[in-house]
Amino acid sequence: MTRAAALSRRAATVFGLAWLLSPGTVVAHSYRHGPLSIGHAWARPATGDTGEAFLPIGISTGRDRLIGAATPLAASVAFRDGERATDGFDIAQGASLAMRPGRRHLRLVGLTKALTVGDRFALTLTFQTAPPLTIEVWVETAPYAR
Repeated sequence: MTRAAALSRRAATVFGLAWLLSPGTVVAHSYRHGPLSIGHAWARPATGDTGEAFLPIGISTGRDRLIGAATPLAASVAFRDGERATDGFDIAQGASLAMRPGRRHLRLVGLTKALTVGDRFALTLTFQTAPPLTIEVWVETAPYAR
């Protein structure tokens, strides 16, 4: 490798790292948990005592059910299907559990602090079959928007 090529490669690496670490950069996050896959988890900004969180969940084999969720930022987390309360969400093989505004979502009740764009918080998910999993939720105006 020539000296010019080595310098060019080094510059590209440094530029790439600087881009990834810059404050405005969004890098997707997802989780594998046995047969479960959890995609980018996000929450809308909120200033009142309730907020909403959204995340896609898929399963590669079998079935499971999301039966609980908790975060240190809220007194409780409720399952909502539109405006209707429900006791959990089924996760079936071949069909992703999608959560989005106005549809299925997790309602964060009794927030202890405002949710501000750029914040991140822990959310522990409890499943009927799989062990609990703690994920990170990003506060955004829309998925991947900061």
